[in-house]
Amino acid sequence: MTEFDSNAFLKSLTHQPGVYRMYNAADEVIYVGKAINLKKRVLGHFYDKSRKEIQMCSETANIDFKLAGSELVALLMESAEIKRLFPPYNRAQKRPGKQYAIFAYEDRNGITHLAYNTSKGAPSPLKVFHNQTECRAYLEEVCKKFL
Repeated sequence: MTEFDSNAFLKSLTHQPGVYRMYNAADEVIYVGKAINLKKRVLGHFYDKSRKEIQMCSETANIDFKLAGSELVALLMESAEIKRLFPPYNRAQKRPGKQYAIFAYEDRNGITHLAYNTSKGAPSPLKVFHNQTECRAYLEEVCKKFL
């Protein structure tokens, strides 16, 4: 890894939207962020006095960035990079969402029903979905098919 030239980097930073990556001394990405104003956001990390920010900045050995045409493009780029790299200082987007599952149960009269719940709350799931909307849509299709 080459020596990080902070003066050259600060001069290259722009006030445009984009995505930036912070690297540690082993050249591993430790944080991915997006900004409407790259210069203001990146410098903001170094002025922040929270424990997490101080720790992250002390581990930062290099930073690079890519320009984006808009805030939306930057948001999409950031999300893709976080999901691809799993940087240790990014947490929010790495957590998987709640999954939903369809399960069958029998009522007192011996009739079998289909229902859905979170996958953790579903006994012996028949099919698992990434969100509640997909789960309900699937059940509606099954109902249409067999009515």
